[in-house]
Amino acid sequence: MKSAFCYIAEIVRPEVVVDLVIDSLATRGVTINHPTLGQVTQINREGVGVETNLQEISRRLRDDAEVTTQFWFNSDTNVIVSFRQLSENNIRHIYSLDGLDARERELMRGWAVDYFRPKISTHLATLLVVDPEGVTSDVDWDVVVDREQVPGLRFPPAILGIKSPLADQLHSKRLTERVDVGDFALLF
Repeated sequence: MKSAFCYIAEIVRPEVVVDLVIDSLATRGVTINHPTLGQVTQINREGVGVETNLQEISRRLRDDAEVTTQFWFNSDTNVIVSFRQLSENNIRHIYSLDGLDARERELMRGWAVDYFRPKISTHLATLLVVDPEGVTSDVDWDVVVDREQVPGLRFPPAILGIKSPLADQLHSKRLTERVDVGDFALLF
């Protein structure tokens, strides 16, 4: 089974990105603190959630380059978020949509576009991929960011935010709507 996800890469300092995401997701009712227990959890390498705090998450992202945590819709439903420092001040965050119902997936899809869009006009946007079906889950999007090169996509994601010259190289019957914002294109 393919993994459904949202992928965002942006120019931002590692010590700031987690707070930006926390504040933005909170406007949609999604919190980093467990609604009942109040704790913040980090997912360790074994896939186990361990209690932590926001300072530790930011420190790990800055020092270790990668950290995975949980954001909560309610006390039973969470989205796993992996933050990774791709290069100095170039951070990607991936949101797993697996296990979410249609309403929660749509909320995350809309949130990702709304979060990403203002980054375009301030030249902080790097890449947006919204793939609720997981058709591109085998693509290494970190490499796409690093090389600024679009892979051959047999089936593109539902939404792709990418620099215009790269969008011009992409030919897809599935992505039929294009909105150009500065030197970026949002493809739907």
